Amino acid sequence: MRRLPVFFLLDVSESMVGDNLDHLEQGLAQLVRVLRTDPHALETVHISVVAFAGQARLLASLIELAAFYPPQLPVGSGTALGKALNFLMDEMTRVVRRNNPSEKGDWKPIIFLITDGKPTDEIRPALRRWQAHYRPHANLVAISIGRNSDLQALRELTDYVMVFEESQQNDFRRCLQWVTDSIRSQSRSVVQLGSDALNLAKQEAIFSLETGKPARALDLIDERYAIFTGKCQKKQQLYLVKYEALPDEVAAEVARLLAERGAAPPSGSGKLYHLIGAWPVKNDYFEMSDNLPKPQTISPTQLDRIPGCPQCTSRYALAGCPQCGKIFCLDDPGEQICAWCSASLFSAAAQEGEPLDGLVRSRG
Repeated sequence: MRRLPVFFLLDVSESMVGDNLDHLEQGLAQLVRVLRTDPHALETVHISVVAFAGQARLLASLIELAAFYPPQLPVGSGTALGKALNFLMDEMTRVVRRNNPSEKGDWKPIIFLITDGKPTDEIRPALRRWQAHYRPHANLVAISIGRNSDLQALRELTDYVMVFEESQQNDFRRCLQWVTDSIRSQSRSVVQLGSDALNLAKQEAIFSLETGKPARALDLIDERYAIFTGKCQKKQQLYLVKYEALPDEVAAEVARLLAERGAAPPSGSGKLYHLIGAWPVKNDYFEMSDNLPKPQTISPTQLDRIPGCPQCTSRYALAGCPQCGKIFCLDDPGEQICAWCSASLFSAAAQEGEPLDGLVRSRG
């Protein structure tokens, strides 16, 4: 029986950490459970998962649906879509069977690219390679989580660019259900009609079909968020702290109210950030991350509050080491040991309720 290869190319950058990454992981598990009840899918579908942040990694090599086990998704810094595309193309070359004189190869692969950010690497060479050698032989569906992705770049990859406007709590589940239904439709199409033309499920109201807009300049930092990578001083384990930028008009109103009260305005870029949450991450975070050529810092006055460490009971997760510039957690005032470089420091921060200076942000 000819295989129907299904590739998931998943953005696991820091901007996805939290609910989006959790929903994506849970959605993959639900997708597999539903597909296993469909005889056409069981007969044809083989699944592979490639995750990307600053680097790309194969989480699951192409395997039949019955034997596929949904992987745990990592997280990393950066959104290297160019690297991810090249990785995907190399993997397709390696595992997809082409027609030959003695037998038919696989059905045309279907790829679901899910991303929420703009590329932090150069994607033009990968786009040219895709257009020249892979686009005619694959069906790619790009799903943008919100409208902050480089939609023009996605349009150069495929005619099917779906913008998912998350609004209700169960909308992400509906998004993954649509992906599931589309795979079922495609498997029925290849089995019953012998056609590998793309046959997607009916478009959900949670999507809009993007027709393209001018590409944006390459950004080193995702300004929608302020994300910090810390290490727990007690457990020596990593964590991420994520803030979301307030709309400019809200930030301006906050600055005006502070000025009326005689308080100092926020320093830095003028942007203000609202705390979303803090999450423990595994040490493979660095394997999925790229390096920021010149670290960028943000002023603590631009953050609405400082959370506790998600790895331990320390009250402050954002202490910046003046020696190495990296972030760790602290609790009691007094001598501190940087979790990164082991420098011995003194801080009254815990007593005063303020973080140490020098908050180096991640790429998002």
